[in-house]
Amino acid sequence: DGITSISESAFVNCSVLKTLVIGKSVSSIDRYAFRSDMEAYLKNYTVAPLESITVSEENEYFSSRDNVLFDKEQTRLYPASCTDTEYTFPETVRTVAYKAFSESNSLEKIHMNVGLLNIEAEAFKKCLSLAEAILPDSIANISTQIFNGTPFYENTENRENGVLYNGKWVIYIDPQTVTLNIK
Repeated sequence: DGITSISESAFVNCSVLKTLVIGKSVSSIDRYAFRSDMEAYLKNYTVAPLESITVSEENEYFSSRDNVLFDKEQTRLYPASCTDTEYTFPETVRTVAYKAFSESNSLEKIHMNVGLLNIEAEAFKKCLSLAEAILPDSIANISTQIFNGTPFYENTENRENGVLYNGKWVIYIDPQTVTLNIK
């Protein structure tokens, strides 16, 4: 213990790291710590494929549950090391952080809680098995590309006249659409 911050791209090129234990003194984790920055992306660096994330019970800022990182109150869900085929959000979650489940390739179905308010950019991007995700009506803000690169997003059967809806949200509009009647 003694480390207080985990900086941007801290885990870039940690391709064999499987387990992460966060000590009691960590009070800050950069939103890009678990994902590469643009320069690293362009250099094709890899990012840690974590299988386990645990946080010291003495940590005042973060917690973990089922290998998923949260703030202490479990209202903000940070990048997850989800290796399950299904994941159910705790009822306390209000925000899904930037790229939280991005590239969680075993994830097929996600159960989001009523009370969830915000989904940040690319939260489920490139989850290569994610075929089902229903947004609760409580969602107030959705950022960009939350489902890009998933079977749910790519399956044209999920679209009506070129539009991908999810709950009360328009997720995607086919760029070839000439006339649009949003339901």
